[in-house]
Amino acid sequence: MEPTPTHARRLFVVSTIVTIAVFVVSIVLFGFLFVSASTEARASVGDGVFPKELLGLPVMEGFKNAGRFGVHLFPGALLFLVVPAVIGIGCALPGVLRFVKARA
Repeated sequence: MEPTPTHARRLFVVSTIVTIAVFVVSIVLFGFLFVSASTEARASVGDGVFPKELLGLPVMEGFKNAGRFGVHLFPGALLFLVVPAVIGIGCALPGVLRFVKARA
């Protein structure tokens, strides 16, 4: 059975929805870690560092030093961009290939 443009578009739309959902989950999780790190730093009585990890990979750390607090990002924060992008490309590739085949 030859792929029709309608089937190809449907697969492409489904992969786009999956990609958007993965990015939204990633942003929500990153936001939760960020708020958690900054809240712990703000609430601490003394100076300190409050690391946040995801699956053992350091993502960020909240800190408080001399009454000032903030959050430092670590290379693990790229995980929230790279993984959804790879999943999105992997989901979109079959739809794009079918769309191209249907057009040819």
